[in-house]
Amino acid sequence: MKNTARSLDKEINQYLGVLTIHQKEALLAVAKTFALNENTDVVYTDEFVTELNRRSLSLEDGSEKGYTWEEVKQRAKASLKR
Repeated sequence: MKNTARSLDKEINQYLGVLTIHQKEALLAVAKTFALNENTDVVYTDEFVTELNRRSLSLEDGSEKGYTWEEVKQRAKASLKR
């Protein structure tokens, strides 16, 4: 069943009350991005979604090491100093 705009608004509003301030800030950033970019109807291929799922699972189960944003920035700065 396809959601109507009204039912989606209602469902979104139900979640707003339980989000932290940081989660609300993140949600607002995403909403602004969608609002500013009218051509955001990107269609992901099955292969792309499968790869994202594989990577997520490998991070969750510990078989791959992830990096924090701070670690990424530090490594990038270090590589520029060489």
